[in-house]
Amino acid sequence: MSDPARLLQSLNLDDMPVTRSQSHFPQQRGGRTPRGGGRRRGRGRAQIQVGPIRSHSGMRYDTQMLSPTSSRRAAEGLQSEFIVDRLEGFNIGHDKYYAFQLSKPVTVRIHDPAIGADRFLECTCAEFQTPLQPCAHIWWLFDVLHAVRSNTEQGVATRRPPQIQLTAQFSELFPFIAERQATLARELNRFSVDIPDPDDEIPVPDILNDIFASFYDDMIPSEVHDDVVNKVSRLSPDDILVEGNLPATIYRLALRDDAFRRRLQQLVPREVRAIKSYKTLYLRAQAALQRLNQYAETGPSAGHSLGTLGDLDVPHCARLLRSIVHQMYEDHDARSALAPLDNEAGSQLAVILVELVAEVVRHYNKDIYNGNLWNRARPANEHPRERNLFAYLIGNPPYNARSPPWEIDNFVIDRLQGLRADELVDSYENLDDIKEYMEEMDTTGMPMTLMYAGRIDEMLRAYRATAREPSSSTYQMP
Repeated sequence: MSDPARLLQSLNLDDMPVTRSQSHFPQQRGGRTPRGGGRRRGRGRAQIQVGPIRSHSGMRYDTQMLSPTSSRRAAEGLQSEFIVDRLEGFNIGHDKYYAFQLSKPVTVRIHDPAIGADRFLECTCAEFQTPLQPCAHIWWLFDVLHAVRSNTEQGVATRRPPQIQLTAQFSELFPFIAERQATLARELNRFSVDIPDPDDEIPVPDILNDIFASFYDDMIPSEVHDDVVNKVSRLSPDDILVEGNLPATIYRLALRDDAFRRRLQQLVPREVRAIKSYKTLYLRAQAALQRLNQYAETGPSAGHSLGTLGDLDVPHCARLLRSIVHQMYEDHDARSALAPLDNEAGSQLAVILVELVAEVVRHYNKDIYNGNLWNRARPANEHPRERNLFAYLIGNPPYNARSPPWEIDNFVIDRLQGLRADELVDSYENLDDIKEYMEEMDTTGMPMTLMYAGRIDEMLRAYRATAREPSSSTYQMP
């Protein structure tokens, strides 16, 4: 064998992948192999299994053409159960690679194949020597990567197909890893251990509403109504096609065909749907600010009154922005209650919220009616904050004990402190700029300004105190 790709070609596949829930393979604890497989408990080294090996992902491999040592390691790896704790991509000079940090803990690195076959595979375990002699961790990672890729591209097989030659190579998997990096670790773990799919806890129509809302620029899941997809309570085969309405046809097909629906869920995973929901709500916040600007400059619109559906003055705009922020967090909490979302979803939520705060701080700490074109008369009992959105939301917000908590909390900052530290990493620089901007403000009549800046400073100090390289005793460099 001249390279690890050819070594892997020695494997034969005679089962298409199945989902983890469909696999009847016995469950094991992390890092162990089943008693009935190629690696047996007892004295001496692991026994070499003759004939096809069923991997922990549910696929079958023929290892008879491998050397005894490689066959033993393949059996151990293919039937082991590991967890990917973290997947990160790195660009160092001309080298690009992906590091799979396993809970063992060891790290498997897959480099860009362009650097050469002699070093595009690495593992930090003691067993690994060269890519020509893959360790158990590399065999395991190959199996689950191939299982996820095959399941994505070909769907779930319900019958065993004829035996086929395995031609997938690690080099061919490199672009697949790049494409799926955001969600790949969770997908790999789902093939390795029993991790229930959070969508299984949600009624099918709600899943489809979530998916279909992501197809529209201005819609959230609760707004996918019958007029969008022509939903019906019971479907016969003749009801699936809706002439002139492709979304409704797809919706009905997904309701009736589980395999098609699961394919949609793979194409639009829950993290993608969450981020799309946050971005839609952020666009509504932007639109609210524009409506405030329009009202402040030109006055009431014909046929509209003040309110969330009409013109927006400062109090109505502030309440609408708080409602939007509350919707984002309710959405995030509901999704996270089923299973934690990956870092990308939480990070995007934090970035969006911090950007909303930055906009209010930088552009709305002013009397918005200065220079208006409609000669607005100032009401005698109008509080100064009713002319300044920053003051109304942050600097000197009104307080009403009968209001719901989300209408009287510290705008956005209370919610940010509920996110994980790793979800806030991309927002700390913007938060630092906001803090410095607020500290230089004229805070006359806005006593909460410096308190708010202090809350940001507490978050920044906590981040800087923990943002150190982990101890070498507990961490292996990717």
